[in-house]
Amino acid sequence: MGQDDHDKGLGRKSKRDEDPALLVAASAPKVARTAEAGPASHSQVPAQNRAADVQLECRDASLQGEGAERTSDPSEQFTRLEKLGSGTYGSVYLARNNVTGAKVAIKQMRVDDAEDGIPQTAIREVALLKSLKHENVVEIITVLQPGSQRLWVVLEYVPTDLKHHLDNNCPSGFSTEMLLKYSRQLLDGLQYCHRRGVLHRDLKPQNLLIDAEKQVLKIADFGLARSYVLPTHTLTHEVVTLWYRPPEIVLGMKQYDAAVDMWSTGCILSEMATGRVLFNGESEIGHIIGIFKIQ
Repeated sequence: MGQDDHDKGLGRKSKRDEDPALLVAASAPKVARTAEAGPASHSQVPAQNRAADVQLECRDASLQGEGAERTSDPSEQFTRLEKLGSGTYGSVYLARNNVTGAKVAIKQMRVDDAEDGIPQTAIREVALLKSLKHENVVEIITVLQPGSQRLWVVLEYVPTDLKHHLDNNCPSGFSTEMLLKYSRQLLDGLQYCHRRGVLHRDLKPQNLLIDAEKQVLKIADFGLARSYVLPTHTLTHEVVTLWYRPPEIVLGMKQYDAAVDMWSTGCILSEMATGRVLFNGESEIGHIIGIFKIQ
């Protein structure tokens, strides 16, 4: 069983996954319903405001086509060049900014339920990305809604991901120099996220983008990320791709913190050094047995 098979079994949405950052957005029209959450701390207020702003931006984009001409057509701003990949919630395209000529990545999300509107996962991802500004975190450029069934999240374009870069260029792992360089960048970006109260919860080589020419690593794909404060409330355990999932999550723990990201990071650092997956169990039982065999 390959990595893609494990990805298919990864839950990407749970009503038990409470997120105070979505409470404000949940009260707005046409927004996906969220589970009831505990009281938000003072440090979470900015995240709430960002979630509400994202919902209003998307709603305004949708209303442009109702009874009036749109003031801006996304297809005029960006030209899609090729499809880079697809996942549970949509597809990713390489595109060109028609104004600046710069390459960008467009994450096209499906909005299938007209009653619920924009999925809470999309609102959460956009809100968190808007709050993160760091050289080792992928940058969000804008959000567009070219139609009632589509949402475009426009991101900076980075040529490849760590998985493909290792497979194609470094099958035996990075040199010591590059290992130290990329490890430092990964840890710097992750430390920034954690200091901002953001758990990624799906760190893996496929979600780390690499610009080999500039020797820059960026953390991407915040679809499972969420804001948090200590002490944490009950969270979903349906997170993190199996090979990079810590044992406490495999065993069903629902109260966890930044340690889940650190376990995934340790697995990634090992893979960067050796070119081999550290734990590649084909099931949760096989994954746990592989962990316990480490001496």
